[in-house]
Amino acid sequence: QMLLEEALASGAGGTTSILCTQPRRIAATSLARRVASERGEQVGGRGSLVGYQVRLESKRTESTRLLYCTTGIALRMMLCEKPLEGISHVVVDEVHERDTQTDLLLLLLRELLPLRPDLRVVCMSATVQAELFSSYFGGCPVLTAQGRSYPVTDTFLEDILATTGHVLPPDSPCRVSDHGTWNKATFNLHRGGQASTQEWKEAGAATNPDYDEGRYAAYPPGVHAVLSQLNESAINHDLIMELVDYIDLNLGDGAVLVFLPGFADISTLYNTMSSSRRFGDRAAFRVLPLHSSLSPAEQSAVFDV
Repeated sequence: QMLLEEALASGAGGTTSILCTQPRRIAATSLARRVASERGEQVGGRGSLVGYQVRLESKRTESTRLLYCTTGIALRMMLCEKPLEGISHVVVDEVHERDTQTDLLLLLLRELLPLRPDLRVVCMSATVQAELFSSYFGGCPVLTAQGRSYPVTDTFLEDILATTGHVLPPDSPCRVSDHGTWNKATFNLHRGGQASTQEWKEAGAATNPDYDEGRYAAYPPGVHAVLSQLNESAINHDLIMELVDYIDLNLGDGAVLVFLPGFADISTLYNTMSSSRRFGDRAAFRVLPLHSSLSPAEQSAVFDV
C-alpha cells in the first residue's frame, strides 16, 4: 500500500502494478479486504485499485493496481511467454516459510531480473535471516522496519492439568494401552477325567514411559495420576474443551485459536464442540473450522464478528 501511495503521489500510478504473494489463500483474501477497507474501496469493485486472485476465485478489474495472490498463482504468471508482463513490483511476503513454491518463485525471479531491469522485487518477513536472502539476490539492500512484539507466556501441560483439574477416564483413548499378560493353564476335571483349558489376562502396569515423578514434585496428585497414564501421541479433545471453558469463565470475552495436526482432528473437535450443550449455544460461542481445504467463504467466516 505504501508503494502504491508513493506511485500515485509521484504521478506514476498508471504504470505501477504491484503483485503481493501470500503462502495461503486466506491471507491473500483477508489482506486484500483489509487494505481495500482502509482505502475506502470494495475489493475487486468498480474503480477499486485493490484485488485478489486465488485458486478458483478472482476479484480483480482493469483498474486493479495492487493484487494479492497465492504463491501458486504467481508461479503460473511466471509460465507465460512474457513473465509478469505489466507488473512493476513483486512483494514476496512470509518469505521465511521456505516451502517448495516459495523457493521456486525466488529462483525464477532471480533469473528474470537481468531480463527485466525495471522490475522491483521485495522479500518481506518478520523473522527472516535478511543477510541470507540479500546474498541470494546479489547483495541487494536490506531495509529494517521497527515493529512491536506482544508478550507471550508459556503454559505447560502440567500447569493446564492443575488448573482445569482434568481427570483421565478409564476408557479414554488418550490413556496408555494396558496390554497386560495373557496366561493359559489346563485343569483336570473330577468328572470323566476330562481336561479343561482356560485363559485369562493379568493387568499390567500401563504407564507413560516419559513420566518422571520427581520432575513434577510440586504438582498435586491428580496431575501425577494423569501424566503417569497419558498417551502423549493422542490428541485429548476433552482437555481442549475443558481448557477453552476455563478461559471463557476466567479470562473474559475474546477468541481462542486451537492448532491441531490435521483436518481430521479439526473436524472431530469441531463436531464435538458444536454438539455439546456448553459450546453449542450459538448466542455465546461461535465454533469455526479453519483449514486450507475449506472454501474461501468458509475461511472468511472467521473474520465475521
